Amino acid sequence: MSYYNIDMLYNKLTEADRFEKMSILAQFSAVFYGNIPEKKRPDYITAFMTVLNWMSVSASSGVWEYYDSCREKDTGDTIAYLNKIGEKEIAGKLKRGHSLYKSDNDSIDKIDFWCEENEQRLTAFLVKLLQDNKGEIKSLFTEA
Repeated sequence: MSYYNIDMLYNKLTEADRFEKMSILAQFSAVFYGNIPEKKRPDYITAFMTVLNWMSVSASSGVWEYYDSCREKDTGDTIAYLNKIGEKEIAGKLKRGHSLYKSDNDSIDKIDFWCEENEQRLTAFLVKLLQDNKGEIKSLFTEA
């Protein structure tokens, strides 16, 4: 992925309506998965991919499916990162969903409801994460 393509995604992101944003966020995630080896991913990229996956799976089939297939290390690292940057509510819901998944699948619907009610907030958080780290993200694709 070239610097130009990352710029193109950023440009699209700033011009996108709320529905287009989800598609563009998914494109960023695909670029990250395909081009940044797991061991070289900064915490904010792992958090970005985890939160996007979590909220997307919640919307399509329920967070229980996210927890059924997630990498616990990524979820744990994301919770720690979110707490570190002050996103305690999102961290708490991600952690609570994990606890409910292991013990009480009936109550896990509350996490899906929260994700649905907070979709715009979660999307804004993901966009901000990309914007706050734009320079570093671009440098990841120009070092090759």
